[in-house]
Amino acid sequence: MTKQPEAIPVRLKSIFLETPNVRNYELALEGLLDGRGRLLRTIGEGRLVAVTGKAGRGKTKSSIHFAAKYGQLLLQAAVVWSPLEFLQAICREMKIKDPPRLKSGCFNLIVESLKAEPRVLFLDEFDIFTHHAKGLAQHYLEIARELADHSGYPVVLVGEEKLLPMMKINARVWSRTAAKVEFAPVDLATIIGYLSKAAGLEIQPEDAALMHAKCRGDFRPVVRAGQKLLDLCFAKRVQTIDREMVKIVLKMDLWGGN
Repeated sequence: MTKQPEAIPVRLKSIFLETPNVRNYELALEGLLDGRGRLLRTIGEGRLVAVTGKAGRGKTKSSIHFAAKYGQLLLQAAVVWSPLEFLQAICREMKIKDPPRLKSGCFNLIVESLKAEPRVLFLDEFDIFTHHAKGLAQHYLEIARELADHSGYPVVLVGEEKLLPMMKINARVWSRTAAKVEFAPVDLATIIGYLSKAAGLEIQPEDAALMHAKCRGDFRPVVRAGQKLLDLCFAKRVQTIDREMVKIVLKMDLWGGN
């Protein structure tokens, strides 16, 4: 019996790829630093960074990565939150126990905490507030702007495509937007690199191109397909993905709305 290749794992490895999107994101964050690599404070006028793109392009995973790498704060927004609950959630992320029951009290504690321990505040899924009435959606945006203004430290707003128009119609917000990062669709090289690094598998560019066309820029289906391809290779005791394997995976219910 042929010995099973030791290099092939049973499950995909959890990896973080340095894609062009990720590099653009990091460049934007580096623009928030001074010449010595310290977070720059702009007293009286905050800075916002907009990170946008369709679902599945890696915005959240990249935000988690950078928040962990640089010791920053990350909060994922929820559509059910009132403005008070939103501020209370930020307080809890900052390890502030028993957040006040007034918006002003929460706001002041957050600002003082940022001044005492300078950090970037990443607010993920911020576009979810567009589901509220227009005036209320702008209220959440004004809270983010004022947190940046009063603390002097940046706030990164992460969301899908609706976020940018939401920001552009607010002149005070848009004038404070120091950088914009748009996550482009996943490219062919990323798919090939992911299968190699996460699964130790090789795939021909023309076969990866079939997956690229099927995923329509969304990386999540690629991850799901990657596990199925890994299972097929594991069963066949090979490390190279062939066209038949790709055809099998393309027919599976892995591709979301596609």
